[in-house]
Amino acid sequence: MFSHLNSLRDLATAWYQIDRVRISPSTGRLLGLKPGDRFMFRCESFDVVARNVQKTTTGHELDYKIASSLGDGRLVVARSDGADATEGELTLPFLTTTIFDSDIVVVNKAN
Repeated sequence: MFSHLNSLRDLATAWYQIDRVRISPSTGRLLGLKPGDRFMFRCESFDVVARNVQKTTTGHELDYKIASSLGDGRLVVARSDGADATEGELTLPFLTTTIFDSDIVVVNKAN
């Protein structure tokens, strides 16, 4: 019995001491949006209406159609292969701005 406890202790110690990849909880928010999702950006609510994925020469690009009280617009998210950060460009009738994963809070995920 004690040998089993020692084995479990050794396993737990080995797991705790190894290096693990850690990422921010916000990483991937822009990439994971789907139609029906709602997110907040700068105190404004945005609804994802449609999502289109395109392959580019440097990676992939997501083109979201979005709706908000500021008007309908687009969120284009480019993710280069090997890039550390995901960023997008939010375009509304009277505003174009850069947006990052950490800038948004997803408040309603579509099922």
